[in-house]
Amino acid sequence: MLQRSLIPSLLACASLGILGCGAPDESDEVGRVGSALHAVQPWIMSSTGLFQDAPALARLFGGPTMAVGWGLDSKIYVTQQDGNSNWSAYWSVLGGEQFSTRPAAVGIRLSVGPLSKRVAIVARGFDNQYYITIRDASGSIVVQNWAAIPNGGTWASAPAITHVPPSSPVAPANTLILAGLRADGHIQLYKNTLAGGLYQQSNWVSLATVPDPPGAMFQSAPALAFPCDFTYPLPGTIIAARDTNNKFSWVMWRGTSFLNVVAARRGTFVSDPALATGCGSPSAEVVLYGRQADNHIWYSTQLTGGTPDFTSLPQTFVGNPTAMGFLSNESLNSVMVGAMDPSGFMFTSSALAH
Repeated sequence: MLQRSLIPSLLACASLGILGCGAPDESDEVGRVGSALHAVQPWIMSSTGLFQDAPALARLFGGPTMAVGWGLDSKIYVTQQDGNSNWSAYWSVLGGEQFSTRPAAVGIRLSVGPLSKRVAIVARGFDNQYYITIRDASGSIVVQNWAAIPNGGTWASAPAITHVPPSSPVAPANTLILAGLRADGHIQLYKNTLAGGLYQQSNWVSLATVPDPPGAMFQSAPALAFPCDFTYPLPGTIIAARDTNNKFSWVMWRGTSFLNVVAARRGTFVSDPALATGCGSPSAEVVLYGRQADNHIWYSTQLTGGTPDFTSLPQTFVGNPTAMGFLSNESLNSVMVGAMDPSGFMFTSSALAH
């Protein structure tokens, strides 16, 4: 188990009111090996479906692993894995609506009720509004058809979405959190609390504006990771994005306020970030992924106390990686990263994150 040295340091930064505490120094190097992922699996290719960016990944609570892709026709498609972790060759289209960015998706972590084994999917329309739908893994059972986020305004990036489970000790529990980049370079959070285990479209409200990174502004779509491991100090929802220095910066939302923004050490990137939480173990890590200029996907666990290094995965890709965490470490698939090759096919790789 890695010692969680970074989270306590954030508390010290917050108590001192130091903006940018923990930012990288000029001697930081790129790509030193040392991040804590284990049993990293070879890339698995989906042999069907061509996309404009890497499909979003989501694990349904008590259900299958899904991929949600942005097709060449700008429509949204879904597929799922079988019991042997192979991707289905069939992609189902979610209506005739067309979108201007890749989608974001999250499995809703409720075991009973109409939202059990359902996925929330968000994408940006050509009017720059975010649209949401909630469905089962096949896309055929619809809880919420495509509808614009009310009072959400317009957005300058692809969205990110996560579900804070009912068991979270940090507010807002049992809540969907949505994040996106505004045209002014600020990342805004919205929330929808699933009162009584039900989804109401009218419940969306503005939550908070993410503070700026040290000496920079944000320029990419954000990534979100739900507060999965409640056993170590300061659980919270993590927001990460690429700043105008092409570094990844991240911050934790504690339910009522943010801890200080921290710039990830070592590494400059040409993609949006992706985040995944390896759940089910007290030593589980939050994994940060991104594509560097060599077109490899690099990862680090420095957000939860891992060494401040990024490690490269084999093969080269284009676009932006996506990622998700599983609820437990009962298999090798505690975290999964998705990427797209130059031909437009989806690849995924899984690993243990502790």
